[in-house]
Amino acid sequence: MIAALNLLRRYWLHIAAILAIAALAWWLHHSGRLAERAEWQAQWAERDARDADRIRQEELKQRTEEQRRAEWAAGVQRDATQEIERARLDADGASADARRLRDELAELQLRLGGTGKSAGPPLSSASTTRAALVLSQLLDRCVSQRQELASAFDRSRIAGLACERSYDGLRQ
Repeated sequence: MIAALNLLRRYWLHIAAILAIAALAWWLHHSGRLAERAEWQAQWAERDARDADRIRQEELKQRTEEQRRAEWAAGVQRDATQEIERARLDADGASADARRLRDELAELQLRLGGTGKSAGPPLSSASTTRAALVLSQLLDRCVSQRQELASAFDRSRIAGLACERSYDGLRQ
């Protein structure tokens, strides 16, 4: 132990210089690593900011497209609703015509039947009356079925055209 103290007294200046040089080397190495990390972190932060900006722009683009499609679909729905309403009004007009025709058929049936309730004179015999009654009932059923079929066809056609317009609008 005394020998170590003697060596320390003799070479303390050399040892202190070596320790100072080692500390300086360590400090330089450590500060270099910190500078390198800061440089890389700045590059990563810049890359992350670019990525976040690109993501925001893409989200904005997608939202804009989604809004365009929603507005298009709402317009198609609005147009289809208007077309259905026009078809309903046309059907109401056809129903009024059918009611008028039924009234005329009822008047004809009364005249053919000779019940005396009609304004005109009775027209014909029993066989003619039966034939006319059968034909008038057949016509009445045909008109009813035609109305139902026309209504279903109009709704289906309008819905199909609206679907097609909506699909074409989404594809553009």
